[in-house]
Amino acid sequence: APTMDSKEKKRPLSPSTTGPLTAVPSMPESKRSRTMSTPTADITFLINFDGGSRGNPGLAGCGAEVIEIRKNQNTGINLRSKTRLHYFLQGKQTNNQAEYWGLINALECVHTKLSSLVTKRPVKEDNQPKQISLAIQGDSKLIIQQMKGAFRVGPALF
Repeated sequence: APTMDSKEKKRPLSPSTTGPLTAVPSMPESKRSRTMSTPTADITFLINFDGGSRGNPGLAGCGAEVIEIRKNQNTGINLRSKTRLHYFLQGKQTNNQAEYWGLINALECVHTKLSSLVTKRPVKEDNQPKQISLAIQGDSKLIIQQMKGAFRVGPALF
């Protein structure tokens, strides 16, 4: 299993804030996502993922950034939370496998965050998010095209 080092920071955002959100620093400007305005969903998750290997296959690692933006219906202020995940993968992995592990670990982080909403709070209609959005970006042409349905997805190798 991969080892994990995660950090989480929270800060309030003004509801009128617009402009580009943080993209993966190693991603060229031309590949960064389009400018996004303030999210309209109750909870928005933005995932940036990456992975790589030294040798193909070889020693590998991956990382992801999960940005969670929660809209507070009462105050109109958005709360932004950022979680960074860094993993060293065991054994020899290909570059594509490392990229997939970055995405998989980020999606597991989102799943855990959503699961905690249901288990921590008593189920009240006004407390539950009514709309959740998810945006994923990465520099892996293979993964992005497979998620869009443009490339065929083969059997799992791991």
